[in-house]
Amino acid sequence: MSRQQQKSLDSYLEEQGLALPLLMEAAGAAVARLLRTAAESCKAALPEVDLLAGPGMNGGDIYVAARKLLARGLSVTVWEAASAARAETGTAASMRRAAAGAGVRLRPLGEYTARPALVADGLLGAGYEPGRELAADLAEALRQLGLAKGQGAYIVACDLPSGVAADSGFVHPLTVAADQTVTFLAPKIGLLQSPACQYNGELIIDNLELPRELLDCFWHTYEAEPGHKTPLRHGEPWPPNLYPNEVFALTPTEFSSLLRCVPSDAHKGSQGHLLAVAGSPGMAGAARLAGEAALRSGTGLVTILCDRAIYPELFAALPSLLYEIPANADSSTWLRSLEARCDRTDAVLLGPGLGRTPRSALLLLGLLTWDQPLVLDADALFALANSAEAQAALRERAFGGKVTILTPHGGEAALLAAAYGLASWNGAARLWQAAALAHATQAWVVLKGEATLVASPAGRVYVNRTGGRGLAKGGSGDILAGLMSALVAQGLSPEAAAPAAVYWHGAAADCASDRLGWRSLAPTDTLAALGEIAPH
Repeated sequence: MSRQQQKSLDSYLEEQGLALPLLMEAAGAAVARLLRTAAESCKAALPEVDLLAGPGMNGGDIYVAARKLLARGLSVTVWEAASAARAETGTAASMRRAAAGAGVRLRPLGEYTARPALVADGLLGAGYEPGRELAADLAEALRQLGLAKGQGAYIVACDLPSGVAADSGFVHPLTVAADQTVTFLAPKIGLLQSPACQYNGELIIDNLELPRELLDCFWHTYEAEPGHKTPLRHGEPWPPNLYPNEVFALTPTEFSSLLRCVPSDAHKGSQGHLLAVAGSPGMAGAARLAGEAALRSGTGLVTILCDRAIYPELFAALPSLLYEIPANADSSTWLRSLEARCDRTDAVLLGPGLGRTPRSALLLLGLLTWDQPLVLDADALFALANSAEAQAALRERAFGGKVTILTPHGGEAALLAAAYGLASWNGAARLWQAAALAHATQAWVVLKGEATLVASPAGRVYVNRTGGRGLAKGGSGDILAGLMSALVAQGLSPEAAAPAAVYWHGAAADCASDRLGWRSLAPTDTLAALGEIAPH
């Protein structure tokens, strides 16, 4: 949920008779429950609880939490920002008066010093904006909170860790990682992005005791209003500060719903045929990993078009695949081999281990004229970034309604951004980068990395939270490319295939990491775990 969506939701709830004090009471109760559970898990006597209250709505939640914890017999102190203490009007000020009347200790935030206590972080909320200078007492409190973390303090963040930007996921240098973050109704977009996702700890979504039907009604109404869509046409630059409003977190339930049901009478001819143009001498492993991932996805037929020199190695590893071997290394021979497969192919993957050669660039130009869905990875992305002719062909392909998916990592994405003139790229949030690149290329973009993003040309973005450090190894991207292109070959739309492949790939890595540890995880371990994740 973006900041704008949060404002719209707040207004909607107020229209339904759910006043802000009721919601703040429920939010504070959620924070108190987490702190109470943490306190009860302590073997020693009940610990001290430090609650840090900032000037915004989060501060009001903190006052509520303090009052509820005091009622449970815990020793609580609210350390309040000067601006919060001065406020005389508003819901947060009312909650402060209620806390004071109940006997909660209120102390100036400037007097807070680090100690190994339970801590509620409510200093900065969704209104924090990167680059804004913090008030002196807020900055010093964050420094002390960092010291407390080092002393063993247990930190519960209210809505989001202080200093995390709600939309962009940027993180202030003083931000302290929480042990738990409780956010409300839906996670803020920034919480799911890198680097902010490293600061959440356990992310808990609390529904503020509201019925699911009420929230579903809001989202249905919100999404139906055209004014909330990104109003950009192809050719218009994506504004530097515009974040897409349609952002969705991938979940196990959604993953299962994205994969199509395979009928009991399915056969190899009905399960799609993928053509993968991959591999080169010294890079046969890329073709092998992509091919095996495609096979394990459920695709009926997989053909690899590759150099004769690596065919024996690939056939020994994957005898159940089909192979197209050009008679020689001449580019025109390879193009004829491609054309021979055109009518028998449901989707094409180009790039894994192919090599940065003139032949790769010519193959790209040839495939961009095909009608079949096309997934471009690795060296194909390099060829695209360095060819104005290929970029023009990709535009024509998009205008013709043909499907293209680009799967860059950060370095490849930067090359494409430079080629397409995205001047605000450096230092921009990954969410903006993914949306802007998809808009510029009019292709689906899978921006790989921590919290991989899947962006549509229309501005819709999916955020994936599976996978992790174990995928930071050569070959992982080849598996993802093979898996994704194979799902497309089976007939899935890019809006289903790209998010499903990203989630599946990451979840398989997580599954294997649970057994082996992320440090020892090899790409082949991820391949072997694909079957443990797929719905049966």
